Amino acid sequence: MSHIADVELPERRALQRDVLVAALAGQPWSDVVVHDSIGSTNAELLADPAPWRVVTTDHQAAGRGRLTRTWQAPPRSSIAVSASLPLPRDHADWGWVPLLVGTTVRAAVGDLAPVDVGLKWPNDVLARPSGSGEQPWRKLAGILCQTATPAGGAPVVVVGVGLNVDQKADELPVETATSLRLCGAGAVDRTALVARLLSGLVDLQRAWAAGDLQTLRSAYRDACVTLGRQVDVHLPDGTVRRGEATATDTDGRLVVRAADGEVAHAVGDIVHARPVADDQGEVR
Repeated sequence: MSHIADVELPERRALQRDVLVAALAGQPWSDVVVHDSIGSTNAELLADPAPWRVVTTDHQAAGRGRLTRTWQAPPRSSIAVSASLPLPRDHADWGWVPLLVGTTVRAAVGDLAPVDVGLKWPNDVLARPSGSGEQPWRKLAGILCQTATPAGGAPVVVVGVGLNVDQKADELPVETATSLRLCGAGAVDRTALVARLLSGLVDLQRAWAAGDLQTLRSAYRDACVTLGRQVDVHLPDGTVRRGEATATDTDGRLVVRAADGEVAHAVGDIVHARPVADDQGEVR
C-alpha cells in the first residue's frame, strides 16, 4: 500500500485567475482563461491555437489522454490545464515534447509538494510518499500533446496536463492512481501549482530554443523510472515484446532490448509500455 492515511484538509477552493495572472507577469503568456467547468481544455485551445495561450478549469467533463482514454476528477480536486507553445524548429525533435513536459511537471510538483516523483515513458508522471523507498509508483498525472497550426502562423504544440491534487482514494478512477493528498503532501494550492507549471513551460521553451536540448534530454533520462526495468511493450497488432528498457534515443523513442535484439519504439507505435509487475502485482 503506497497511500498515506487520509487527513482532513481545508475546503477545496476555486482557481484564482487574478492570482494566476499576477504570478505570470513578465512571461510571454498572452491570454489566460479560467473556467468553472468545461468539456476539454485541449479542445478549446485547439479551436484557437495561437501561441502562448492558457486554458484551465476547476472541472473538466470530457478530458482525455493518449489513445483517447478519458480523464475525469471531482470539481476543484485536480489540475486540468492546457497551454500552447511554439514548437522546436527541427521536426525531428518533436518526439521529445511530451517527455520534456514531464520533467517540467515533475519540477513543478517538487517545488510545492514533499513527494517522490518519477516519469514513466512516454507521458505519465508517477508519485509515491516521500522517502517511501521501494513502495510502488502510482500515476499522479498524464500529459497529452497535440500539434496545431494557427492561421498564418507557425506550428504550435498544445500541451495538456491533468494532475491529481486533492482526491481521496475513493475519488480516483483506478487503484494504480494516486494524488498529492494521498502521498502526504497536505493542502497544495492549485493556483500556485498551475503558475509554477506554466513558468516551467516558459523555461523549457526558452532552453530548447537556445539549443540546450542535450541537457534537457539528460534531465529526462535521470527522472525516467522506466529505464533499466523489464517492460512489456504492447503493440497495436496485439503482440507483446518483453525486454529491458535500456535508453531513450535521440528521437525520444524507447529502446527495448529483448531476445530478438534492440528495437526503438516511437510513441505512436505503442499501445502500452508497462513495467513487469512483481509477484504481488505491483510495479516498484
